[in-house]
Amino acid sequence: MKLYITNCKTCQSKIYIDATASTRSDLRSRFGGDHFYAVCQNCQSKNLYHVTEVFAESEKTSALTGGVVGGLIGLIGGPLGLLVGSGLGAAIGNSIDDDEQKKVDSFNTSR
Repeated sequence: MKLYITNCKTCQSKIYIDATASTRSDLRSRFGGDHFYAVCQNCQSKNLYHVTEVFAESEKTSALTGGVVGGLIGLIGGPLGLLVGSGLGAAIGNSIDDDEQKKVDSFNTSR
């Protein structure tokens, strides 16, 4: 899960936050209050933001990665092993993606 600010106050670019938190309350604890400064990766401007301006997004890569890794492991078992391994890997990866989406939804609805 990646945390970001939708729009830089200077150039309107998305700003990714180098912090982890499961809720905005947790983010407040990490920042020591409601407000914090963030530097835009695009224009390098430093602006003051409120924790309610922070949102989370998923890094949905687990299903694809799981399918590839499972397929590589399955190569040992031949064509059938390849199919079973890639299918099992993708299913496990998809489950991880679903869990990640629940965390993203929980963060985005927190106050």
